[in-house]
Amino acid sequence: MTVLSKLLNDEFSTPFNCYEIAHVWDPFCVQNAFNFTTDIFIKCCGLYGGLFIASHVVFVRKYDVPSLLSTGVSILRSSAFIANHVLMFFILFCGSRALLGKFYFRLHAFPITFLISYVSLQIEKKSRRGPLALYVLNIGSECLLRILVDRGILPTIPHAPVILFTLTMTALLFLIRKDGYGSDPVSFALRLVLGTAEAHKRKSKKQRPNIMEAYYPRVIEGSSTPNKESLVEEKSSSETTTRRRRRNLDVNFNELIPDSMKPKILSELGKHVTCRHRESCVEYSVMGFLHPFAAAWMGSTLFSIVKKAPKLRYDPLSVIKSSFTDPKNVRFGLFLGSFAGIYKAVNCYLRHRYDGPQNWHSAVGGLLAGPSMLIYPHTTISLYFFWKLVDTIFVKGVKEGYITNPATIVNITYAISVSLIAYFVILQPRYMRPSYIRLANLLTEKFHLLNRCFVTYLVPEAIEGYEDYFADLHPDHTSQKFKECVIPWLLEAKDYMRRR
Repeated sequence: MTVLSKLLNDEFSTPFNCYEIAHVWDPFCVQNAFNFTTDIFIKCCGLYGGLFIASHVVFVRKYDVPSLLSTGVSILRSSAFIANHVLMFFILFCGSRALLGKFYFRLHAFPITFLISYVSLQIEKKSRRGPLALYVLNIGSECLLRILVDRGILPTIPHAPVILFTLTMTALLFLIRKDGYGSDPVSFALRLVLGTAEAHKRKSKKQRPNIMEAYYPRVIEGSSTPNKESLVEEKSSSETTTRRRRRNLDVNFNELIPDSMKPKILSELGKHVTCRHRESCVEYSVMGFLHPFAAAWMGSTLFSIVKKAPKLRYDPLSVIKSSFTDPKNVRFGLFLGSFAGIYKAVNCYLRHRYDGPQNWHSAVGGLLAGPSMLIYPHTTISLYFFWKLVDTIFVKGVKEGYITNPATIVNITYAISVSLIAYFVILQPRYMRPSYIRLANLLTEKFHLLNRCFVTYLVPEAIEGYEDYFADLHPDHTSQKFKECVIPWLLEAKDYMRRR
């Protein structure tokens, strides 16, 4: 009862109805809930349709009826997951407002949003709940970090994103070397940038019978069990054959070196026998820089051109040239290229130095490659990899049995993160990245229409960026209290904006 009394505190409440506050585009709650939810569902079907179809073509590559049906169900399921947020918002927001007679800021800002998010996540497929929680956790934590630093609660640390990224990659790359890449988007991105030569190679289930057959042929045939010495000899001879085959398939960069210089140069520049890459270590490190640099530069350049698409009609050459020479795009490419090149070079050096690979080599590589972010400091990237590290440790804890109820933790993390995002989008928009605001407006086309004028009495920063918008409310559907208190202020503000 004490908690409820605090949530229903009149100090943080307003008597205005939901038409005057939230859905200012339509005064009828039920009709608006149906139209808005249907519209969101159709848009999400188009968005998820393109995403899942592309994923099906690239990764699944099966076009039989069960596979296509599974993809179609995934599209509808994920679309319903998003649409349910909207539907439950209208049910709980408008319903609680009608039941309580007031809009209570504390009640509607967190508990209701938490419940909406928690219930909606149950619709989504279990395998996608973790990545979704990780994604919204990154956005929510970034906004929370910004407001805490801005208000002086947390100190400003010079180069904080770089320090966080370096420490995170030190631990994360150590775990990847030890356990291998995962199947999530972050692991996929790291695999593209760093390759697979420096990660633990997981053996697929299809390979295991072949491995058993290669090492224990007489056991499989039903003969007597071989002794340990014969198994060791077979294994060593198999490894020797494999290495010989790899050397024959290599790009024979070492043969270009004169025989008189090989003893000295190959000890420093040649490929170590335990290196899993095909080319020499020097070429491996140099191409490790060039490939990510070119891909990141071109990718960010094309993204910039797409963003400037309306200007292409008038001056396409200028738009393309400015995008290619944009320092931001070049720095992003240099950051990824330097990170990958340094990481690979350090691992190769340590293999030469200690005559073989060790798991801690990747930790040292991540520690020395992390400061390359000084070229392109980015808080979002640092936080995303940090939460990926937390997620990796979380998964290991589940596998080891230390965490017994992971599903509930994922659900609560998602619900808290979405509640934080909703708070910042509506009441503290200046702490949100503009790209996130644009995404919310693109998906809903309604967030920028919320009536923020009344919220300034509670949170003055809520109207920042929306000062020139005034809700066009119909007087027949507004309350007497709203007319007495707000409309005169709106008319005065409109007159002020007109005089400017």
